[in-house]
Amino acid sequence: MLSAWDLLLLAHVYSRTVIALEMGGVVVCLAGYFLYKSAGKAEKEPE
Repeated sequence: MLSAWDLLLLAHVYSRTVIALEMGGVVVCLAGYFLYKSAGKAEKEPE
């Protein structure tokens, strides 16, 4: 994903579609990370 951002910034291509896809990827990754962290905490608490 970082390489895609580098390509986007270095190529000076500011297509709305490309930016929307990149932002969508960031949101999905962050959501997955927080869901993974909350699932890990939920497994440890019942003990």
